[in-house]
Amino acid sequence: MIVVREITENSCQVYMQERLEDGPLKGHFEFPGGKVEPDESGAEASIREFNEEVGFLINEVDRVRPLTMLTHEYPDRRVHLNAFTWFKRGLEIKGSGKWVDIDLDNSKPLLDKEFPEANTEIFKRLCGYIKSQKEVLDLLWAM
Repeated sequence: MIVVREITENSCQVYMQERLEDGPLKGHFEFPGGKVEPDESGAEASIREFNEEVGFLINEVDRVRPLTMLTHEYPDRRVHLNAFTWFKRGLEIKGSGKWVDIDLDNSKPLLDKEFPEANTEIFKRLCGYIKSQKEVLDLLWAM
């Protein structure tokens, strides 16, 4: 789940957390998420996983929107990502994660941390979406 709490002319701010589990991506910053259960939609899984990992329940289900689907090949596995977004201006989350600024022009996080390779494409698609839908998103912020 990509939770966005701020959009400026040059950046957006998204919630990310450090991956704690052992493996090649341990210590990387990533969006909270996980696997889809057989009886749920991608949006339902994103909301459930965000709540499980962060301890914050997204209660505006109707404002959760699909962003992209992609497949990424890592040396040891292939991942299929179904990214959803929730835009909520000024949101505060008391979790172990961090609000990370993403530069809209170069689609890169402004944080000196490592990120999973698959996030590179998600950053690009998120920034492209925000830039192309700026007027609509400005209206959303007003709600």
